[in-house]
Amino acid sequence: MPRRPVAVFAIAPWAFGGVFPADLLARLRQLVDIDPTTTFTSFDGPAATAALAEAEILITGWGCPRIDAAVLSAAPRLRALVHAAGTVKAHVDPVVFESGVVVSSAAEANAVPVADYTIAMLVLGAKQVFSRARRYAAATAGTPPTGWRATAPACTTARSAWSAPPASAAMSCVGCGGSTSRSCSTTRT
Repeated sequence: MPRRPVAVFAIAPWAFGGVFPADLLARLRQLVDIDPTTTFTSFDGPAATAALAEAEILITGWGCPRIDAAVLSAAPRLRALVHAAGTVKAHVDPVVFESGVVVSSAAEANAVPVADYTIAMLVLGAKQVFSRARRYAAATAGTPPTGWRATAPACTTARSAWSAPPASAAMSCVGCGGSTSRSCSTTRT
């Protein structure tokens, strides 16, 4: 069996399990010689120095320390840096690219999910979902805050579809977004 390349993790412990679940870690261990119990958030100290001296692949992620000329000097066998997250701009010094070390990241793979998440958060924010959820949670036993139903404007939408915005704003229907000056044919309950 051919020798597997030696790899070293440099990722924050809090991120490790989410990025490398057990099944993925098992597959990775078939390809590279890596200790999944050791991950570095600093390249200072004798353990990091010893690991870098043998490393051919550096697998990084959130919380990894900056990779610069000093790290390259401590890792003479380093051939590849695989960043299991988006951009490497904050982590990788330009000298790494100049050295010929292959650098890879998950930036392209993350682009669409990050854009989707951003759009979803913008929509949720525009609909005041977070403040409405806080008000709902603050109500006892699921009962709307005091005066909520009593002050809902007339609309053909069932009263339970109305939401109570902050006291400084007008009531609006979650079915149509309308206000008291507009009727709604939404039949949410």
